[in-house]
Amino acid sequence: MILLNTKSILQCDEEETEHHFKEIESLFEKLSTNNNLYNIEVTYLDPYQKEHKPTKVVQITMSELEDFIQNFDIKNGADIYNDQKNLVFVLYGQTYNYDNKDHIITTQLYTRKEF
Repeated sequence: MILLNTKSILQCDEEETEHHFKEIESLFEKLSTNNNLYNIEVTYLDPYQKEHKPTKVVQITMSELEDFIQNFDIKNGADIYNDQKNLVFVLYGQTYNYDNKDHIITTQLYTRKEF
């Protein structure tokens, strides 16, 4: 997958974080007019959620995606990737301790255009 941001939000300092947010905002402005229907596969990548929450698929238009993302913990931001076919959003939430290790709540939204 190719990171569409200059760098991951998890590696940004304060100044770079502002630039990162502007990159995300710019992409959402472009997506806001896309009313095509997409299947969004929601996958949980961190250990606790991976064990306790199943993968699910929802159908929404790409223009609704920004609002849909607000349903998830994004306290530590998001990164956007392109896997050569689809956009992939990786959302970073709060940190937690599980099995005596620190983790970040991490949710992936994989977009597939509905035909």
